[in-house]
Amino acid sequence: MTSDAGRSRAVVFGVHDFRELPGLDGVRHNVPALRELLTSDDVGGLAERDCTVVPPDGTQQQMLDALHEATHEATDLLLVYYAGHGHFGGRDRSFLLATRNSSGQRPYHSVKYSDIRDLVSGSAAQRKVVIIDCCFSGRALSMSDEQTPTQLDTEITGACVLTSAAGTERSLCLPDGSVFSMELTRLLREGLSGELTGGRRGEHLPDLTMTDVFNALHTRLHGRTIDGLRVPQPRMSTRDLGHQIVLARNRAYTGPPEGDPQSGAAALPEEHAWVAATRDHPLWNYAADERGLSLLRDTAIALVARAATATTRAGAGLNGDPWHSLSFTDRVAEWTDSLLLDSSLRPEDLELSAAEVFLLVTHPYLHAAFWRQNASRYSSIGPTELAEAQSTAPARRSYEIFLRNQPRLVRRALRNNDRRASEAIGWWLFHRWLVLEPRLYDPAAAETLLDRLAVPLAESSPRERRLVEDVLDPPLISRLLRAPQLSGLAERADALPRSVGVAETAQRVRADQLAELLRVAHLFAIDPIALPEVLVDHIGIGYAVDLPDLHGTLDRLRWGANGRTRVLRATCHHLALDLGLRQHAAALDTLLARIDISSGDGERPALLRNLPLHVTAEQVTPAVDVSGRRAYESTELRFRLADDRIQELLMGEQLYGDPALAIRELYQNALDACRYREARTTYLSLTRGQRMPYQGTITFSQGVDAKGPYLECRDNGIGMGEVELRDVFSHAGMSFADMPEYIEEKARWDECGIAMHPNSQFGVGVLSYFMLADDITVTTCRLTPDGLPGEHLRIEIAGPGSLFRIQRLERCPDAYTSVRLRLRSSDLTSCVDVLRRILWISEFDVTASDDRGECQMWDADVLGRSAPLGAPDPHDTDAVRDQDAVTVATSTPAVWWCSTNGAVLADGLWAGEHRFGAVVNLSGKQTPTLTVDRRRIIDPDTAEIERLLRHEIPSLLDAKDAVLRHDWLQRVLEESPGLADEIFAEAVRVGFTPWRIAGQEVDITKCGYYPPDGFLAIPGHDPWSSPVGTLPAVDAFRREALVDAGFFPGFVATRPPTAALPVPSDIYVLAPQWDTSRVVAPWRGSAMWHAAGVSIGLIAQAAAKTGRSFEEVTARLERLGFSTPVTSVTRLERDDLRIITEGVAGDPSWLDPSKPVHPAHILEVAAETGHTPEHIISRLTELGYRAATDPMPRPEPDDQLILSLDLDARRPWLDLESQVSNAHLVLAADRTGLSAEEVAARLRQFGFSIPTTSVPVLEPDDLRVLSRDATGRSPWLDPGEPVHPAHIILTAAATGHTPEHVISRLAELGHRVGPFPVPRQEPGDLRILSQNCTESAPWLDRDASVHPAQIVRAASVTGRTVDHVSSRLAQFGLRAATRVPQPEPDDARIISRDLDGEAPWLDYAQPVEPGHILRAAKATNRSARAVIARLEEFGYRLHDAVALSTEAFPVEPSAEEKRG
Repeated sequence: MTSDAGRSRAVVFGVHDFRELPGLDGVRHNVPALRELLTSDDVGGLAERDCTVVPPDGTQQQMLDALHEATHEATDLLLVYYAGHGHFGGRDRSFLLATRNSSGQRPYHSVKYSDIRDLVSGSAAQRKVVIIDCCFSGRALSMSDEQTPTQLDTEITGACVLTSAAGTERSLCLPDGSVFSMELTRLLREGLSGELTGGRRGEHLPDLTMTDVFNALHTRLHGRTIDGLRVPQPRMSTRDLGHQIVLARNRAYTGPPEGDPQSGAAALPEEHAWVAATRDHPLWNYAADERGLSLLRDTAIALVARAATATTRAGAGLNGDPWHSLSFTDRVAEWTDSLLLDSSLRPEDLELSAAEVFLLVTHPYLHAAFWRQNASRYSSIGPTELAEAQSTAPARRSYEIFLRNQPRLVRRALRNNDRRASEAIGWWLFHRWLVLEPRLYDPAAAETLLDRLAVPLAESSPRERRLVEDVLDPPLISRLLRAPQLSGLAERADALPRSVGVAETAQRVRADQLAELLRVAHLFAIDPIALPEVLVDHIGIGYAVDLPDLHGTLDRLRWGANGRTRVLRATCHHLALDLGLRQHAAALDTLLARIDISSGDGERPALLRNLPLHVTAEQVTPAVDVSGRRAYESTELRFRLADDRIQELLMGEQLYGDPALAIRELYQNALDACRYREARTTYLSLTRGQRMPYQGTITFSQGVDAKGPYLECRDNGIGMGEVELRDVFSHAGMSFADMPEYIEEKARWDECGIAMHPNSQFGVGVLSYFMLADDITVTTCRLTPDGLPGEHLRIEIAGPGSLFRIQRLERCPDAYTSVRLRLRSSDLTSCVDVLRRILWISEFDVTASDDRGECQMWDADVLGRSAPLGAPDPHDTDAVRDQDAVTVATSTPAVWWCSTNGAVLADGLWAGEHRFGAVVNLSGKQTPTLTVDRRRIIDPDTAEIERLLRHEIPSLLDAKDAVLRHDWLQRVLEESPGLADEIFAEAVRVGFTPWRIAGQEVDITKCGYYPPDGFLAIPGHDPWSSPVGTLPAVDAFRREALVDAGFFPGFVATRPPTAALPVPSDIYVLAPQWDTSRVVAPWRGSAMWHAAGVSIGLIAQAAAKTGRSFEEVTARLERLGFSTPVTSVTRLERDDLRIITEGVAGDPSWLDPSKPVHPAHILEVAAETGHTPEHIISRLTELGYRAATDPMPRPEPDDQLILSLDLDARRPWLDLESQVSNAHLVLAADRTGLSAEEVAARLRQFGFSIPTTSVPVLEPDDLRVLSRDATGRSPWLDPGEPVHPAHIILTAAATGHTPEHVISRLAELGHRVGPFPVPRQEPGDLRILSQNCTESAPWLDRDASVHPAQIVRAASVTGRTVDHVSSRLAQFGLRAATRVPQPEPDDARIISRDLDGEAPWLDYAQPVEPGHILRAAKATNRSARAVIARLEEFGYRLHDAVALSTEAFPVEPSAEEKRG
């Protein structure tokens, strides 16, 4: 059955006899024939009681009464049929259906079709069909008469209306019946058979849908004439899948085709709904001619089938997207034909070509496939991953740049605990980003889609293939695909139709009209993602929008008709959706108004003629619950901006800080204008094959004229027209980069490899002009897309809230823009001065002048000669260029090397980012994001900066030492170790010269790079001085390389270096705490600190500093010649650094790996970390250390105190190698309350050596006697070592006792005094006995011979002779050197480290460094060889890896050789 018994109703009314109107005898046959078929079980299936026939002489009242009853009773199918006369009447010329008593003078006897429409629309029936067979019946489809815009539209929503003719055509009636109804009843009586479109056959269709009926009638009546009269073509309009309504069973049905499941054969795949909609689309019947129609229809069906498959596959990867509407594509398809077919236009008025029908029918599905596939393709960037990922993928970088402009939504998503809400925000942002991706507007993107959906055309003729290829031309398809995404009108240049096909298949395509029609159709269909931002603003909050409810609302909403106005009817459960729909309707209304205005006084283009004039959202209302309570009360209450105050903020110093920075905005807008014109001109040159030269210029002038002070900026860029003035210049928050013209044009540029990147980021910069002025005058001329100057306009603006006064001027020869600000005061900072400080590199020629006569020019792509290199802050008004600054140009204007502080620029402008040694201009797609006040770069792209610098290293080297010097590279190293390494490596590779260290030219290939070498040239010091704070390990580390490189003139290396040469970044491996700002090199904790080896703590810090692994740092240290700990540890635990640090603070005061770890340290770490001593000892062992006491005794409260040298529980600790003094035992006992014996016993448990004698009772001076410095305080004498005679003399002097008494008391206290005599003291004895000649310890070793140099030192500081010193030493029992050279005047200077004859002295246990020899030679006016000879006489020696060059310093003959 086509309908459920008892649930369907039909009302049939046919009038053949009229009192005043001509009779229609044939109609008498229509009604009985149709009623018989409708009530037949094998056709209509209606019960006879459910099919009401209104008598042919029935009145208007009878007809409406019958219909009223049927509409209330029907719940499944409601069918209304009328045959008779159709006419117009009444003051509003309504469409009327005649009754027997109707006449032109008495229209009230007729049935108003609007009454039928209202009754049918109000019915609860699920399926509604209205069939009208009369003249002008097409008026039942739509009464959108241009002259009657106030009439009610006659469409029936959610149904199907089938008419015998168009709204301006007469139907034909024969004696046997009306032509239309006769064909309709014949179709129902005989059924549908034979070949149909899409490879189907009628006999395999069990049911006839309204589309099947319409297509069959259209085919049968097409081209027919009767008595010379053309039979009109039927018309049909549907809503909500009304074309799929089943009207009757198919009497010609013979069963399913072979392969159908019901036939028992293999099942055929189920046909996709898109394919059926394409095949049965009514527009195919409206093609003006048949040329190529069959081929295009078959191609469309195949193409859409592939699009459906591709869309389904793409959707599999987007299952998490909550914004995707399953019904949006169907809505677009409905509106595409409704905007054309719900019309009184005849087919010849539309003049649709087969190609245009193809494009209209396939568009919704191609559009869905295109955007769905691209969404799937780019979903790999992570749509919902909104945190910065620092990805190198271009698409992800582009997405992250987009996200930076959506901080509020990103913050909400990242902070939201509702994962679904966060993901919904992410998907919304992703779709908005995707729509703005220029690459998708490139025809190549459409070509990619078409390639994937390619339909084979093997059986077609060459001309047919040409037709399909032309219709599927990527630029054409791309134009239609992007039309719905871009607001605004089509380019005027595209207004002419394009031709497709050749010869007999040739036809036109009105691409501009199609694009506009499709744009409107999409807006009526309402894509959820295209709704205003207020929707996503209400995701992830307490009263959030429910997205499933949003989709349901969009599925249920309707656009009701009211004359030429469409009224949006929707019931909303959330106020944000209410407001969003209203804003959407307002945007659609604006577009319709623009289309209407663009038509001028003439008629709209044919395809746009039926568009509504207006739309409103007056019937968008809140949902009401069962109690009658509204879902919300207001859509108006929300935060609003006080326009005047916000404008004052945007124009005030609170935001920008310095009013003069508005000059920056003038420049940036002019720069964008020139860039835009350059790109457009380049494109035109390429596509037209003729060169169109362009050189952008920007000119600033500041002065005073008759109206007062002014500032003017003029550029010869793209200029502005009314559209730009309205939508960009006057619209705060908008940028021209958001304009459809730019987005479309950029897509074409990209295809030709033309890049253009706007610098504007905020769109509010124009308001900053009002910081300087209250009045602005703009004169401008826009360069048209054809490359010609457009309208010449002058715009006067009296303030930010005033109206624009626009005047049209005489045509001008070239495009330009001039912005003249009427300054409030003549005291404004000079524009020349401002630009000197902030404009460093200009992309185009710039000139600036002021009323003081100052003038400055910037050549394009050249670093400005006044750019304040070296200035702390160029924003400061007194910022000037360092007078010693040197610059080096490179192969690109984006990079300039310099000798001082440079900068990272944004589009050539200072942006608060210093960069030592270079000026790097980030522009184009690398332009950084700036803070609102333009003063600072947000997250500069370090990788891009360094890439640019690395590429220009050859230019740096080509300039020799103009910039590249040792100290310069050290500053670069601070900012970028990697870059410093690459610069130095390239310099080594090319053998860069001259390379100087401390002013001494060296071989760069042999010296390596070590920043502390720079300390060799401290002002006031001679060259070759040792580094400040030097350690022996430092000299040893650099000695061989510096000698080999020629740093020490006349010295040569006796062997090749055994270690690798250091590169700049090695300093952070050797000394992670390195800081060039410190005067004293930070050796503590460095690789040089402990000569025995490197601490694992250093390795850990170096790994953290450099980003390398433990293994890499260890390997590098070993290559540099350092000993590393033997350990398998490659990762430190949390407290490891504290365990191996002397102060338990984790700083770089590492424990010496060669020495056992003091038990007090273990106790200290245990107390600080909470670990047990056993755990700490275990961890120390793993880290390459060994504990002095293992196992440790159980800790007691006073352990750290008695282990500390000063009895304060802090370092320094007792010496592990020395015997504990009785003084310490007695004092510790006193501090702890223990006995001295108990203290001694405890110390023995820790492994300390304790005197074997009992602890004596101390006398008053005993502490001085036992003190190493006779002070009565630690450090104490070691009881295990003999007491030095010097100590006896020192103590006797300090206590007033005789030496003999001191010796006696020392013996009593457990100390032993050596068998050395203690002669009577003489002045200077203590200096003679002191190693440092300072009257204090350390004293000379009693077991070793006193070095000749030591004797010379003592003689020098005491004023005694060498012989006297030697004699005095012997009297104290010390052995003086057997041979001490006779003194010479410069001896003391030569052996003193500072060449001043005073301490500190050269260490005769260490080799003398070449630098000291050269300095001594210069200071004493001797040769280096003579200095070495003298030092050797004193027992000093050169390092065995260093020797004097015989060429530089020939060996002098001996005295004997001279005499001989």
